[in-house]
Amino acid sequence: MTHRRSSIAMANTATCPKATIHINGYPGVGKLSIARVVAERLGGKLHDNHTLLNHAAALFGRGTVPWKRLRLDLRSMVFEAAIAVEEPLLLTDALGDSPEEIAMLDAVVRLAEARGGLF
Repeated sequence: MTHRRSSIAMANTATCPKATIHINGYPGVGKLSIARVVAERLGGKLHDNHTLLNHAAALFGRGTVPWKRLRLDLRSMVFEAAIAVEEPLLLTDALGDSPEEIAMLDAVVRLAEARGGLF
């Protein structure tokens, strides 16, 4: 897994409450564990990739067209709602370099831009 862009933002939640922190990496490396601690310390909201994957996988086989469609639809709805979140927002993903996954990373960037905080 390579990274097209990376950023680390240390947000002062008093001056930039709408920070968006995206943690992307291989499965099983502790992204969710780290995100939970950071969200708690910043008083932020956490949306992890398992939330979307579990709902899609409960209905469709992982990697199938219906699974991919539901995952993207859920992600779009959550991102649209997340624009209004005033607290810091932490997101986790296990995205790689496929065109589909790069588009998903671009959606994270658009979300951060729409929220107007640090990314």
